[in-house]
Amino acid sequence: MIKLTKNKVCVHVPEKDVLIKNHLQGLNVEYTTSPTGDWLPLLTSVNLLISKGKTIYLRCTESDTVLTTVNNITKTVNASGLPVWGVAIDEGIVTFGGKLISTEYSVFLIKDDKTLWVCGENYDGQLGLGHENNVSVFTDTGIGDVEDLVVDESNAMLIKTDGSIWVTGSNTSGQLGLGGISTVNVFTDTGIIGKKILSGPYRGHIVDMNDILWSTGNNNQGQLGLGDITERDVFTNTGVVVRDVFVAENNTLVVKADGSLWGCGDNEDGQLGVGDNLYKDTFTNTNVTNVKDVTMGEYHSVVLKVDNSIWVTGDNEKGQLGLGDFLAKNIFTDTGMGDVERLVPWKNQTLVIKNDKTLWATGNNNKGQLGLGHNDNVNVFTDTGMTDVKDVVVLLSHLNVIKTDKTLWTTGRNESGQLGLGHNDDVNVFTDTGMSNVETGCTPWYATIIIKSDNSVWAVGNNEEGTLGFGDAVNRNVYEEVTVV
Repeated sequence: MIKLTKNKVCVHVPEKDVLIKNHLQGLNVEYTTSPTGDWLPLLTSVNLLISKGKTIYLRCTESDTVLTTVNNITKTVNASGLPVWGVAIDEGIVTFGGKLISTEYSVFLIKDDKTLWVCGENYDGQLGLGHENNVSVFTDTGIGDVEDLVVDESNAMLIKTDGSIWVTGSNTSGQLGLGGISTVNVFTDTGIIGKKILSGPYRGHIVDMNDILWSTGNNNQGQLGLGDITERDVFTNTGVVVRDVFVAENNTLVVKADGSLWGCGDNEDGQLGVGDNLYKDTFTNTNVTNVKDVTMGEYHSVVLKVDNSIWVTGDNEKGQLGLGDFLAKNIFTDTGMGDVERLVPWKNQTLVIKNDKTLWATGNNNKGQLGLGHNDNVNVFTDTGMTDVKDVVVLLSHLNVIKTDKTLWTTGRNESGQLGLGHNDDVNVFTDTGMSNVETGCTPWYATIIIKSDNSVWAVGNNEEGTLGFGDAVNRNVYEEVTVV
């Protein structure tokens, strides 16, 4: 849902394709695709189809109201010719509902019926199965109505459709927010109702229904934003009202309703962009405004503004800032890149998808993971040659691109066969895997798992911990379908 306050503009950037619906006849709800564009009425007779990563501006001039949404829309009957900003009729919706999330060696599958299935490493009970044994086949957790899930290395947090938030796994720093530091091996209700969840190393964050940020867990650099560096073992109100939240190693960035960017936590490499390299234990204004989206690498931060320009700060040892040098920055600096549609988070690299659906990259390329035909790091945004890019799936040193025709292309590190090309040699140019009808995926360490349009699951690569779900510990270098029952 999307909450509108009377006469205030709501800026909405969906994380998935979405249909937005105005159910109240006669209520003056309007939308535009540009902050300077004409306002158009959102009629009750239509749904507004918004693509993932696009920005929509909404307002209601009569009263506060709530607009309903339908997520994961990939296709609408009688709407195949819609432009990016189209109006879809309210019938015949065909949905794709699967989602994959992974840690290093654990995999979580939210099926289209919103049940949660898991496999792989489970030494801290992070799979939520009531024990701490690894499992090598996808196993039903018994949890339903799952809307989203986030993970750290050895714990998981999910949010249900009713907004309730549940946690399991390692709790050494109080990151589960349950009080105390005891490990939990079943999903346990935190007692908090929220709208968004985030997980960082040994910490957790929740945005409640009033857009207030709550934090728990490790706080050695002030990353919880509570005014000190003391750990918490229960979710604690930061008092900060947010539009969005982003987390990295030991720092946190938030975007407020006015589009301003604030940060706290580790700042040794200038990744907060506040003009110094000192950690902050309260959210501090970066003086960056008109923020549309943010991504965070290991020690660098990237901002996409509403004018589609890219601004960067932080570590630049691998050229990940794209500024033409290898010097770190401690203030957000304009890269000169424009016409950017979407950011893709990555460790020591920065990827952007432009409005023409081309993919540009800068930073670490030691395994050919940027797909540029060589293995040298680059310090300027460089066209990878990939066109018609729909989505990117990446974690470590191999990169997967899903194109608009739903084919899967890959490049980079491949010693476990994770590229799915039938061999174990690294590749430094984007190569067609031969996989079709690909909707989404995830990349555990040295592996790739995808979901196709028919909701079937396919996997390749490292399987030493049973991560791929085949019931064995055998690596694969060609994609095989995984049985999920």
